[in-house]
Amino acid sequence: MEQTTDYNEMEEMRRQMAVLKEKLEKEEILSDRLLRNTMQNQVRSIRRRANLSIVAGVCVLTVGPMAFSNLGTSNIFIVVTSIMMLVMMLLTVMMHSKLREADVRDGELLAVARNARRLKDDYRRWRNIGIPLMIVWLVWLVVEVMHGQSDPTDSLIMLSPVVAGGIIGGILGVMRNNHLVGMLDDIIRQIEEK
Repeated sequence: MEQTTDYNEMEEMRRQMAVLKEKLEKEEILSDRLLRNTMQNQVRSIRRRANLSIVAGVCVLTVGPMAFSNLGTSNIFIVVTSIMMLVMMLLTVMMHSKLREADVRDGELLAVARNARRLKDDYRRWRNIGIPLMIVWLVWLVVEVMHGQSDPTDSLIMLSPVVAGGIIGGILGVMRNNHLVGMLDDIIRQIEEK
């Protein structure tokens, strides 16, 4: 009789363990799904920002030559600016090509973390190149406008909004870059904590 009771208790414990294991697996699946959905939204936001950069680049390529010409800049300045914009757009596409929403949804999360880390490193490197490049370009623009105008007053009137826009754009660009790096850090942290 005692063996039957022990056996029944063991069976009951096995049944409870199976139920508990099933609940834990469901929790883990739900947790994984929530994590992937959150990261997928972050990757989507990062991709949207990259696409916005490309659209801005297209705007500079289409409107820029006429605007720079009206400011009195040389053709070489316009050509170099256009080439620089094309290179930046190409680099943006290449940098973001490895971080895809589908990988977050269906793929190996460690590969997503590796790609996010690469993109983060690319953005940090780009900041080290982009800021000095922007400063050199802005100084070149100022020199071109000053050279293209016969009256110094006209040059100052034309340059004031251009320089202000360049400085504000530079500050916003650095802030945007830092925010994007923070989002990538968040994706990496979430994966590493899992």
